[in-house]
Amino acid sequence: MPGRLTALLVAAALLACPREAAAQTAVAVPSGGVPVRLESVGGGDPFAAAAIDPATPRDPAVVTSNVGFSYLRPYWATTGLNLRAAAGANPAVTIINPFGDLAENFGFVPRVDLQYDASSLGFAVAASAQFINLGGNLERTVATAAGSADLLATSELTFLIVNIAEISKSIAAADLAGHPLFGCLAFEHDTYGFSIGTRFVSVRQTWNASLRAGDAALATAAATGTFSGLGLTTAFASDHPCGERWGLYSNLRGSLLIGPNNRKSVVTGADAGGPFNNNLIENKTDLIPAGELECGVRYLAPFDARRSVQEGPGPVLSIRAGFVGQCWGKLGFLQAAPGAARFDNRPLYLVGFTLLAGVEF
Repeated sequence: MPGRLTALLVAAALLACPREAAAQTAVAVPSGGVPVRLESVGGGDPFAAAAIDPATPRDPAVVTSNVGFSYLRPYWATTGLNLRAAAGANPAVTIINPFGDLAENFGFVPRVDLQYDASSLGFAVAASAQFINLGGNLERTVATAAGSADLLATSELTFLIVNIAEISKSIAAADLAGHPLFGCLAFEHDTYGFSIGTRFVSVRQTWNASLRAGDAALATAAATGTFSGLGLTTAFASDHPCGERWGLYSNLRGSLLIGPNNRKSVVTGADAGGPFNNNLIENKTDLIPAGELECGVRYLAPFDARRSVQEGPGPVLSIRAGFVGQCWGKLGFLQAAPGAARFDNRPLYLVGFTLLAGVEF
């Protein structure tokens, strides 16, 4: 009987507890004693498992890796590298049409674009590396009863870009003192990033074109360029969410590099002034300005959506697709053809699109 009375008293005490005290731990005591309840200093049950706050922000990504494809088309000012040959009695030369900017007649095969980014290491310091290799070719052959001709043009361009150390800072638009412009243009959820650091760039490029009739070379053009430089780089990045996972992004970067810029162009052929053989070589230490723009659409999603609700996003899948434009000053080929031969500072342009898939840890 005393045991049954004790159980009833404990049950009544628990039912009488207010809602906010329901998480407390009650201890049963013998009849006539005072019930004892254990409660942590901060409230709640000291023996219950700690609750996970879904709103707790995850640590910033430490490593980001991207693998994808980029179709970047180089644009050189190749007027001074055009093939010039007299058609004479060979109609195949006219049919094969070797004249003009041959680079406009073929596309450049997209190669794997690898990018590694180790960022947010606790000191807002980042490092990244990128390798791009582009190549293309054009081949034409014409054979007639009056003669034959063969045209071959090839080009290759390789970039190695290493951002050795960049100090970066991210700013949320919501922190910009509540400027009314951001609310009016729906920019209050945007984020912006600024960085400045050191950069190393290595560029190698070749251009070869030839027009032949059998074993005889009617016209040739060959150009090479190499540059290796170290300097400063600064960048501005923005991200504009358009939904839970979709958004728009943009990256704008400027660099100033110094290093050896070596160029050589050789052209042979014949024009109205007769046969020619021009050879231009320039090797010098140069200051190279560069500008890069990338903008497009991005998609971000956690690999484990259910786990991300309790423990934060964890590894995040990142997919980006957008337009790419680059301008590298003074890296264009030397113009060597008669009437256009000169030592100039024409730039190298890259225009195209990119598709990158990455993982942020």
